[in-house]
Amino acid sequence: MDKRVINDLVSKSWKDTTRLPLESTSLDELTDRDALYIASVVFSGESQGSLTIATGETLATKIASMMFECETDSVSYDDIKDSIGELVNILAGNMKSDYFGGSDLSRPLVMEGSDSILSMLNADVVFQKIFTSDNKEQVLIQICHTD
Repeated sequence: MDKRVINDLVSKSWKDTTRLPLESTSLDELTDRDALYIASVVFSGESQGSLTIATGETLATKIASMMFECETDSVSYDDIKDSIGELVNILAGNMKSDYFGGSDLSRPLVMEGSDSILSMLNADVVFQKIFTSDNKEQVLIQICHTD
């Protein structure tokens, strides 16, 4: 997996889905650890792996607002969960066609919590990057792959 190609694919899919900018950073970990929303899908079958995104409540609310075309103050908890789950599903769908071949995708799993959950997901990481989006809110995108 070419990390530059993955980076470009993630950035394009993010922008097309959320209409929010996504910029690379040099950060090694999320610094915004309040009320993280974490969404993950698993690839199984011909090729195996996972795709995970994690971001704070502010960006998660903006994503829901953009995806549901509503004001941020009217976004519900369920809207946030649905939009983060759909976003990881869209990103995974794009990854599947390019990198995971005939694999199946699980349903998105969406969690709210601290970034300690992310430590469970660090096996076989082939791509992990912290990006910033609108107003410099952070989002972690991680791809794991095993054969």
